[in-house]
Amino acid sequence: MYKYFSTSFFIVLSFCVCLSQEADHIIFTQITITPDEAEVIAIHNPTEGSLNLSDYYLSDAESGDANINYYNLPTGNNYWSGFSSDFIARFPDIDINPGQTITISIKDVSTFNSYYSYSPDLTLTDDMLDAVDGQVTIGSSANLADNYESLILFYWDGSSSIVQDVDYFYWGDSQGLDFYGIDKTDVLTYENDTPFNIQADHILEAHNSDYSYVRKSTTENGESGPSNNITGNGITEHDETSEIFNQSWEIILNPALPEPIIGCTDDIACNYDENAEEDDGSCEYSCHNWGCLDSNYDNYDSEATMDQGSCLNFTDTTIEDIVTDFSIGSCNTIGDEVKVSGKIIEYAQITSTFWILSIIDDNGFMIEVLPGEGSESWQINESYLDYLVDPYNYTEYVVSVHGVVGEYPDTGTCDGKAQIITIGQESSIDDFIRYHTQGEFIENDQVLSAEIVVAPYVLIPSIGERINFMYSFPSESRVVIRIFSLDGRFITSLVDRYYDTGGTVLRARDFSSWDGRDHLGQIVNPGTYLIHIEASNFKTAETSSDISPIVVGVAH
Repeated sequence: MYKYFSTSFFIVLSFCVCLSQEADHIIFTQITITPDEAEVIAIHNPTEGSLNLSDYYLSDAESGDANINYYNLPTGNNYWSGFSSDFIARFPDIDINPGQTITISIKDVSTFNSYYSYSPDLTLTDDMLDAVDGQVTIGSSANLADNYESLILFYWDGSSSIVQDVDYFYWGDSQGLDFYGIDKTDVLTYENDTPFNIQADHILEAHNSDYSYVRKSTTENGESGPSNNITGNGITEHDETSEIFNQSWEIILNPALPEPIIGCTDDIACNYDENAEEDDGSCEYSCHNWGCLDSNYDNYDSEATMDQGSCLNFTDTTIEDIVTDFSIGSCNTIGDEVKVSGKIIEYAQITSTFWILSIIDDNGFMIEVLPGEGSESWQINESYLDYLVDPYNYTEYVVSVHGVVGEYPDTGTCDGKAQIITIGQESSIDDFIRYHTQGEFIENDQVLSAEIVVAPYVLIPSIGERINFMYSFPSESRVVIRIFSLDGRFITSLVDRYYDTGGTVLRARDFSSWDGRDHLGQIVNPGTYLIHIEASNFKTAETSSDISPIVVGVAH
């Protein structure tokens, strides 16, 4: 049996039942008319008793222009159009329990399941019965019309001279009401129904794909009946054609559709979700260290874990080659596909879709890097390379860039500025050398107090040596590291910054270590110095500190 409605959309409906129980018979609660594979009718029992459905019928086969009407069923004549797209169907011998909702798919189980990812309770062709034994009354291509049509749920015990309306719904253009709407006024043995011109004021337009007609509650707004001294053709003597549909119903996104599984859909991301159907922008790439994995190339990166085609040799075209080519006006490199390398020195977001990155080689030649156009367009600050242009990231990066040589302005005569337009979006840029100028941070929120450790060797700054050190600190700390002489004189300050998260910073290379100079840039005298750390929490006022000696020597 079908369960999805009961646990999602119709859980809301059961709340509505608590507020109003005006409907005292089974009712339509959802009708979906398009797309064809999604066509479904939901019937709900808001009463307190179980009901056997074997004498209940469902039909869309009204045809006023041909005088074919469902209410002629007791006469045995003119109740079935014979059209392959129509149906007048009888329910099988099943019960609908209090608060239960039954779904009827117009298509077969497989078609329905491929759209909704679950199965209906009943299907029109496999489970519903022909209205009359021995006569086919379910068309071979039965469907709900997308433009306008009516749907009627009715009761007939098989012997009475009349049928009883149970629920009625008309949708779409009012021009079809005269043909496909229901009005039994002046039909012998039936009470008067609501005229078509009044019904026309109450209908909803045809809904779009992935939407549905959904009843707001179990209240049949505006429906007349015994309470206002009117006797109708309904099973509880209501006039089912008098309901104000645009008050009782609404068009909303199909509540029966399962929510798409959202997550990261990029299979190279660290958090790739193979079950995700819709990307939610959560993809993370921090577990990867992108770079050239082939040791035969000059930009081989021993720390890389994933290669994106960035390998190059420095003997290939260089920034110097391109810039020099422009300076002499030869234009030989314009349009060439190249790979060059250089250190990032500047980034600018020019517009919301256009940025410029400047890189410089070891000989001081600089070139601008731009995003590709059309299908090659991309935003570096919205990609997994966003850390390269983060203004709060103090690491310096030497990158390789894959692109096409161009110029600005584009004169074709090398009068402009040399540029490289990237090829391959994110894969066009790889950082293969990283200079941690402020140290390499390792997060650890379990650190409880400040600590500083210095490399156990003598520093000789006169020959260009530097001393490595590392320091640790708790979360939410302002960390200050200074160098003092043994007699307490201030020499220089190395660190003064706030850290949200505790951890350890390793300052062991890339010019992040101490070079043995004071705050004026002068080499200090030989002797013993003290490196001091203080970590202060602004919220708790807790402060911890540590100190280590550094020995400065001279070359022999």
